[in-house]
This record gives sequence, C-alpha cells and structure tokens, in this order.
Amino acid sequence: MSSAVEQYRGAVLTTATRLTILRIVIVPLFVILLTYDKKGLALAAFVTAGVTDVLDGLIARRYGQKTSIGAVLDPLADKLLMTASIVLLSLPHMGFQNMIPRWLMIV
Repeated sequence: MSSAVEQYRGAVLTTATRLTILRIVIVPLFVILLTYDKKGLALAAFVTAGVTDVLDGLIARRYGQKTSIGAVLDPLADKLLMTASIVLLSLPHMGFQNMIPRWLMIV
C-alpha cells in the first residue's frame, strides 16, 4: 500500500512540478522586494522565475513529466507573476519612473 502512495506522490511531485511550485513561491518574494524598493533583487527573482518556467517546460516534455497538476499549476504560476508585476508597476505610490499606465493594467 505504501508503495502505491509513494508512486502517486512521485508522479505528482516531479522535478517539473517542483520548479512550478518554486515559481509560485517566488511571486510573493518578488512583490515584497519591489515593495521595499529592492529593484535589483526583484529583477533577479523575476528572472529566476522566468528561468524556472523554461526549465520546467523542457523537463516536462523531454522526460515525460507532464502531470495533470502541472497542467493547472504552470499557467497559474505564469498568471500570478504577470498579474503581480503589472499591478505593482502601475501603482503610482510605488514611485517608478516608467510606470505602466493604469488603463493598460485594467485591460
């Protein structure tokens, strides 16, 4: 019985899925870093999230690690990062020189 559980757990927590979960965890870190005006570190977190996105896709395709949970979490992670980025970069009180226009955020 325990081997069946371990086999199921292994199928869900593939390397690709773990990278996707890492990307979801990076989103609040990115938000916190931007909020505290740590733009360099925030950029590093954003780039790291982008790299993990590429890696999880490559690993999932190349090693057959496509899972149903990964199919849900991957687009969720992408949308969380993009939404957080656009919202934060359009807030006037954040003080960015090249702020995203509010109308674009709404669209």
